[in-house]
Amino acid sequence: GEKVTAPFFYMHLAALQLPPSLYQTAKAWHTVYQFWPHTDFLAGNLPAAVEFVFNTPAHHRVHHARNARYLRKNFAGMFVLWDRLHGTFMAEHPDDPCVFDQPALYDSFNPLWEQVAHTK
Repeated sequence: GEKVTAPFFYMHLAALQLPPSLYQTAKAWHTVYQFWPHTDFLAGNLPAAVEFVFNTPAHHRVHHARNARYLRKNFAGMFVLWDRLHGTFMAEHPDDPCVFDQPALYDSFNPLWEQVAHTK
């Protein structure tokens, strides 16, 4: 997956003739940042300005939820601002908490079948 798609997201750095060390630094910071949204550290206790711009644990819970209203929402890796601009942002609703268990979409535990099962 990422080995195929990542070059498309970073080739603009090469086109701008920026040094490879800049790519490596950006990739490292992004990888380190991804730890935080996957925790409950400071969830819901951040300033509004931070919640508006950055992907936080509260936003990322929606991304992983299987509730119908939360599907295909909050794709941000670091900046939730992009989701706001593209209409894919959704805050978690207090009356509809996120559900995280796997939906029963597959009749098999075969990982190869799961890659194409949605097409049937």
